[in-house]
Formats: sequence, structure tokens, C-alpha cells
Amino acid sequence: MSAVTSSESVTISSVLNDAPPLSSSQGARVWQVTLSNPSGNAGDGTVTALTFTKGGSDTAGNWANAIRSADVFDGATHLGSGIIAAGTISFSGLNSTVLDGGSKTLSLRLSLTNAPGLLADNSHFQFVLASGNITMAGNSITNASINSDATQNKIDVAASRLVFSTPPPVSVEVNSNFAATVQAQDANGNIDTDSVASVTISRATGTGAVSGGGPLSLTNGACTFSTLQYNTREIFTIQAIASGLTTATSGNIAAAIKLWANVGTTWATS
Repeated sequence: MSAVTSSESVTISSVLNDAPPLSSSQGARVWQVTLSNPSGNAGDGTVTALTFTKGGSDTAGNWANAIRSADVFDGATHLGSGIIAAGTISFSGLNSTVLDGGSKTLSLRLSLTNAPGLLADNSHFQFVLASGNITMAGNSITNASINSDATQNKIDVAASRLVFSTPPPVSVEVNSNFAATVQAQDANGNIDTDSVASVTISRATGTGAVSGGGPLSLTNGACTFSTLQYNTREIFTIQAIASGLTTATSGNIAAAIKLWANVGTTWATS
């Protein structure tokens, strides 16, 4: 048993979210292993089950959260879909014959979850196939534990939009500071920690003027505008803008003037 050199993907897009079961052209090929059946005693061998486990250098977190589908192939032939747990992918009911004195190369393909915000940008998958995690009928294969290249299979989050991850408050005082935090995210809500886009906050609706809106550059995919102000008493919205990314627009914000009376403080919001 051996790992096929350079059979991993360099990167896996965070929006590669094909539904199970995968075809041989869907998902990403993340590893190939070659099973060798030495000539002799029992003739042909048949792989009936195998389990991939998480390598020590894996940084992708809980596989059950990160992976949507995992499937194993013999060439273009689909052999089975895996049961995905926190640190294992298990295949059973397989029927792949390795001829006496021959070898067979199997491919593991997977797609990533489209659940919101579960993928860590630049994290890596590493797979291990241990000698005890292959079940054979007939002649056994030559067993030795192998692992995939830990520098490959990197999750790549490429932002397509800006999002107010911490939106502005629903009410603010005219000409007083308020804050909002913006993130660069993909379509599934994963943060693109490589993004250093220059972001500007401006008025989207209303008649007044926004100050304190930058531009600010993202750090680890996010930035906080802590000295935003609005100068007009009215209902307004703000927007976060960066080149190449879909604009984020806030909900309605009520800008009010603080009025002082003998009994305390009251607010006028309209």
C-alpha cells in the first residue's frame, strides 16, 4: 500500500459544495492510494471496507462539520459514499478487486459544507490510511500505514461580499460616535482571512452625512469602524463598500437629538 505522490489538491474552494453522492468530476480529489496484492496464497483480493482517519497535522477541525460529501472511486467508477465523523471517513459495502500480483489505485474525493461560517480559511486536511483500517476478502494487500501530504488540500476562502458582522445600533445620537464591524466573506459566510480590502462606510439612504467611515484596510478579513457619526436627525442606513466585493447595507438606524429636561433625558426620533 502506498500514497500516490502529488495526488492531493493544492487548494479546495470553500464554495465547492457539491451534494452527495459525488461523481468522478465533482468535488475535489484529495488523495489517491495504491493497494498492492502480492502473488501467492489466496489469489485475488477484494476491498470491502476502509476508513480514513485524521492526520496529526490536520487543521480543518471537525470533519463532520467541514465535509459535505466524501466518496471513493476506482478510476471513474463510484465505489461508495463515506460516513463522515469528527475525525474519520468510513466506507463499507465496497467491492473492488485487486488481482493476484496486481495493484489498484483508489481516489478519495470530497466536497465542503455549505453551512454558514464553518470553514477556517487556510486550514489543511491530512488523511491517514492505517494498515488495520482496510478490510479485504481473499488475498490480503501489502499493508503499511500511509498519510497524505499535510501541506496540500488547503481550504481556500475567497470573499465575494462584505457583511456587517457586528451591525450598527438601531438608534444613535446625532454627531456622536457609534460603531460597526465589517467582514469579507464568501457566499456561505466563511471569513476570507487573507483579504486586506480597503473598506469605506458611507450613507446608503437618508439626507445627512456620515463621518468616520475610513477607508480602513481589513485585517484577518475584518475591520471595525469605531468613530462613525451621523449629522442629521432622521432614519438612515449605511453601506460598506470595497472594490470587487458586493456592498453590505445596514438595517434602518434612527438618528436622534438628545433633549434635556428637568425630569431627565428624553429622545426625539422623528
